[in-house]
Order: sequence, then structure tokens, then C-alpha cells
Amino acid sequence: MNFSKAHGEAVGISRHGLPPCTCLSRTAKCLARPAPSPSNSFPTSTLDRLLYQHVPIEPAAPILLLIGDIGRFDDYDQYRDFRVHHSAHFEKVILVVGNYESYSSSRTEGLEAAEQLVREPQMNGKLLFLNRARFDVPDTNVTILGCTLHSHFAPDYTKLTHDFARTKDWRVADHNSEHEKDLAWLKSSIAACSNEQPQRRIVVATHYALAFEKTTHPANENNAISQCFSSHTLAAMKNWEGSRYVKYWLFGHTNWNAS
Repeated sequence: MNFSKAHGEAVGISRHGLPPCTCLSRTAKCLARPAPSPSNSFPTSTLDRLLYQHVPIEPAAPILLLIGDIGRFDDYDQYRDFRVHHSAHFEKVILVVGNYESYSSSRTEGLEAAEQLVREPQMNGKLLFLNRARFDVPDTNVTILGCTLHSHFAPDYTKLTHDFARTKDWRVADHNSEHEKDLAWLKSSIAACSNEQPQRRIVVATHYALAFEKTTHPANENNAISQCFSSHTLAAMKNWEGSRYVKYWLFGHTNWNAS
């Protein structure tokens, strides 16, 4: 199996099968960026002053896969227009949400906003939201399994992340619970896909990383900070039924390009 950190949290899916993982990296990198900050202000996060820019897009593949931290659902109208701009250039846009999407709102509100976004008439049915969900790429034998796959915090590292202050009603216990749900769903989905359609090749798309090694800056491997980025999913998956059918695993979040 190959795993890859998506440059700019976006990749393209080709009809020729497995994804050319960097084909949209330079475009995606500048899709959303912080607005200039006044000299007399110091925002608590660049997400407080996010500027959504509609940059020119030259698609390298018919399907765009966005794996989180693209913007905030709290900026719903801007975020929607942002997605509409992308969808005009692709046959399908697939969204897996990260942690930033729920900033200034709750996880529940964020998921509801994502579902509402899919139903927006301006999307013309092009947007697909994968939250523990599967998408079979048309005219290929590729299946995409998508979920956030939250990291897992050990008991000694429960004060490391700002997400719990920036996301309403979100605690370490909630975060770890979502990790367990994501993990259970992935395990059962991979087994089901391999049993029912063994000819299909599986691509897993998650926001958080599946391992601690070679997925983040070397200085952060297996230290306290890495608890914010990763989990031991890769090690666990080696014993899962059907894991050999997983050909690619794409992730974001770690601020580090890896493959």
C-alpha cells in the first residue's frame, strides 16, 4: 500500500485508475489563504481572517478530492461560493472534512452544513460528502472510502490541541470517540468491499494521518505534538480482513508532505 500526504489537502482522481496524488497540488495550495492582518490586530487564528480567493483552475483530472481544512462552515456563504467555483471545473468534487471546518461552530453543526452544501442547487449535483461513506469511481475499478479519522489522544496528552477551545461542545472524549467510530467503519468497509467485489482497488481518504512515522515533520514523530496529527491505524490495519486491497491512503492535516 502507498500512502501520501495531499499537498494543499487536494488531489485529483484520474479515470485511468489510482490517483495521481500531486496533480492539483499547486492549484489547491492557494485556494484559501489568510487575509492581510491590520498592524494593530493579532487574531487568535488565521482562520479568523480567512480570505476565499477564486483562482484560475486547470483540471488535471475529472474528479477533485478535498480532504479537509479548506475553510470553515461558519463562513457558509463564502464556503459555498468557493465550492461552486470548484465544481464548475470538475465532473465531481469529493469532500472529506477536517478539523478547521468546524471552527467557530460545533462538529454536529459542521456536518449538517456539509450535507446542506451537497443539496445546494448551485452545486448541480457535483458535490459528494464522504463522512464514513463510499464512492465507486465511474468506469473504473476504484473505490474511495472517506472519513475524517480523528487522531487519538493518550490520557497524558489531553491538553495539546486548540480544537477543543475553537470548536463548540468538543472535548477529548468526543475526539477519541469519533476516532473509534471512524476506525470501526473503515475496518468493516474494507472487509465488505474485499468480500463483495475483490476486483476493486481501494483508496482511503482521511483528514488525519494513519501513522506516526514518516507522516509529519521528523522532529514531531512520536512526540506529544504528533498526538494531534496521527493514530496507529496503519499498524492495526495490517490485521484487518481485506487490507491487501487498499492500494492508496491519502491524508492531510500534518503540515508535512509525505509519500
